[in-house]
Amino acid sequence: MKNIISVVAEKVDKLIEKIKLDGLETVVENINLSKGDDSQDYFFIYEYEPKFYCVAHGSKKTMIGKTPEKIQKLFSKIDIINLLNGMKDLAEKGKGALYEYKWHLKQNEPVKEKVSWVQPLEYEGRKYFIGSGRYET
Repeated sequence: MKNIISVVAEKVDKLIEKIKLDGLETVVENINLSKGDDSQDYFFIYEYEPKFYCVAHGSKKTMIGKTPEKIQKLFSKIDIINLLNGMKDLAEKGKGALYEYKWHLKQNEPVKEKVSWVQPLEYEGRKYFIGSGRYET
């Protein structure tokens, strides 16, 4: 588990450095164009202040641009609103942290344990959290 945390945390750190160099818009476009899926590493970015919505998602393209309430309608087995609020709460503490939760690859598959590294980012006066996760093995 410790190895998973360090690998994922390092990837998020590198992504934040890329945002500082290339700008958020470029990085968001690259994430949204990626062909990742839940079984691979991917990134997600949510803005949570001044508004709360999915800015980028490397796996679930249907979530991009949606609020937690709208995303909830896409996932009946998972409490998305509490999940995303938990990630936001971690980000508001001002440092990266591990977040454990339940997720499923597809609606008809069983829910599995998953871990994500969630890290805050302030960019042009807005607050975001960036994450990347893996299933526990």
